[in-house]
Amino acid sequence: MSNLASLLQMIQMTIQSSLCYLIDLSVLLFIVWLLFRVTHGYVGVLGIIPRHVLGLPGIFFSPFIHANFNHLFFNLIPLLILSVMLMFYGFAFYWQITWILIIVSGALIWLFGRPGIHVGASALITAYWGFLVIDAFFHTNSILNIAIGFICVYYFFGIFLGIFPTKDRVSWEGHL
Repeated sequence: MSNLASLLQMIQMTIQSSLCYLIDLSVLLFIVWLLFRVTHGYVGVLGIIPRHVLGLPGIFFSPFIHANFNHLFFNLIPLLILSVMLMFYGFAFYWQITWILIIVSGALIWLFGRPGIHVGASALITAYWGFLVIDAFFHTNSILNIAIGFICVYYFFGIFLGIFPTKDRVSWEGHL
């Protein structure tokens, strides 16, 4: 019983300690979205433009840029939830894996993406999801890993379905 109590206490402490970061991230994403609106989409040029030198900065900036409110809203919820799940591994690990996933997914979109400007946190969200599911599969010795993997598959299976092309203006490459 004490293992369960300590696990619940660790979950509570992680969520409490991540709240400031999650609020800051949300505010940042809303500010960038407002800049996108105010500049009539000009901020979008900081997205990934595949195989174009001007698109290289987009590898770093694209996860923070969203084309409209729905795009932001439907990326923000899984981004925050999956971020908390990754923070259970420690904040240092969270930051390392976040930047690795941003750079790798952004570089792959830059190399293989369709022509156009790719923006949004979908690639990062899908990478978070994939990491958590794979980690749960290979590390079954922790009840927390298993629970996180189960939650990811059960509640966020739609993220996996996003890898299949459905709409012309949706960067399924980022989901893949």
